Formats: sequence, structure tokens, C-alpha cells
Amino acid sequence: MSLVLAAVCFTAQAGKNSLKYVITKSDTLICASLRFGFVNTKCRLNTGEKMVIPYEDIVVISKNSRVKERKPVVVNNMLSDKSALMELVDYKNHIRIFKYEQVNNSTEKKDVIISFYKDGNCINTQTNPDIGQIYDFVDHYTDNDNKLVGIDSSGSE
Repeated sequence: MSLVLAAVCFTAQAGKNSLKYVITKSDTLICASLRFGFVNTKCRLNTGEKMVIPYEDIVVISKNSRVKERKPVVVNNMLSDKSALMELVDYKNHIRIFKYEQVNNSTEKKDVIISFYKDGNCINTQTNPDIGQIYDFVDHYTDNDNKLVGIDSSGSE
């Protein structure tokens, strides 16, 4: 399964650029260097100034052509009370595909959660899908399908 997601990530990274940036709730920072920590991110601006950005203030972050956006965490198609930075792994048929990993307490392994967004709304999630399941959903989704109730991240599309 990891190879499948690696292939999806590789596709999303084709045509790499080296722009590093952080969008916070109040600012956009273009960084000469960017380092991730457990509770914050450190950005060195082109001027040499160093900025420390708390994790919870980050809305979008990009490094090495990998973009992560803050989205509500949805597990088994149910909205949780937390949000996380999820990696945008592909965009197809007007659907944005995000990946999020979390520890499964019952197996002590990480689950990969794929969330599908259209027009700012989460329309589906899948836990530990293979590549076929991901693209089968995207290829067969119609606007008549129901979006997940109560899940809206308007303004992020």
C-alpha cells in the first residue's frame, strides 16, 4: 500500500519547483529555508530574518512541491473535533485528493486516510485504500452523490 501512495505522491510532485512558503491565519511568508518541528515551523526569510510559526497558525505550507493544507480530520466519513495539515496528492475531475496519516490505536500502525474535496467540501474519505479504489471513486463520482454532512472548508478551494 505504501508503494501505491508513493506513486500518487510522485505524480503530484512532477515538475518540481523549489518555492517554500507558509500561509498563516494573518500572513504569507516566502522562505529561503523551512524546517518543520513538532510544535512549530521555522522559516528563514530571504532577508535572513528567522520566523517561528506555531503549528496551529499554519493554513497552507509548501516545501519541495509538497503542499499541505489545514483540513478537518474525517475518519470513517465522520467529522472529528480536530484539524490537521493534509498533503495534497492529486487533482482530477475537479476533485482534490488529500492524504493524512494517523496512528491506529488498535493496531499501533499508521492508517492512511484519503479525503476527497470538491468545491471546498469533503465528499468522501477512505481509510487505507489502494490506488484503484482512490481513482475508481474519482472517476465515477457525480454531483448527484451526497457530500458529507457538516463538513465544509469553504475558501480553501
